[in-house]
Amino acid sequence: MHNKLGWISDFRQGEMVADEDVRWAAESWNIRAHKAGIRYNALIIPENTFLKIGADEYTETTEKAGDITVRQFLDLESAKNWLREVLK
Repeated sequence: MHNKLGWISDFRQGEMVADEDVRWAAESWNIRAHKAGIRYNALIIPENTFLKIGADEYTETTEKAGDITVRQFLDLESAKNWLREVLK
């Protein structure tokens, strides 16, 4: 197992995310991801309002749990740069 890993979630090509999917990610996926060593999640968010709402809900819920740090970005390069910094 690795000490700490980063994950990039790219929502730019997605469509609306259902509330139960956001809840599943925060309550189920995050637990398994944390056990696997993921400590940072870079979300690439679209300009689509519905996806942004889902990303905001996931970010808030995940940050409250405290196991995974989440940051939102508008492009892939910014997300990669942030992960490079925090994973040094």
